[in-house]
This record gives sequence, C-alpha cells and structure tokens, in this order.
Amino acid sequence: MTYPDPHRASSARSVGDRERRVTLLVIVGSSVAAGVTAAAGVLTALGLL
Repeated sequence: MTYPDPHRASSARSVGDRERRVTLLVIVGSSVAAGVTAAAGVLTALGLL
C-alpha cells in the first residue's frame, strides 16, 4: 500500500510556501529600496534648497 497523494500535497504546500516567502521578500525588499531612495532624494533636495 502506497500513499503518494499526501506526500505530493505536502511537497506542493512547501513549494508554495517557499514561493510565497520569496515573493514577499522581493516585495518588501523593493519597497524598502524605494523608500530609501525616496528618503535620499528628499534629503538631497532639502540639502540643495
């Protein structure tokens, strides 16, 4: 007796979680980078003014 379905479901779930984590990390990283660049732009603008 073999039960491949639960193993496949668990592996699919793990892969989905990994993909979700990666996408979340990419989104957070991009947003942080955008915020840093925006802050730098504001600081430089204030410095020039």
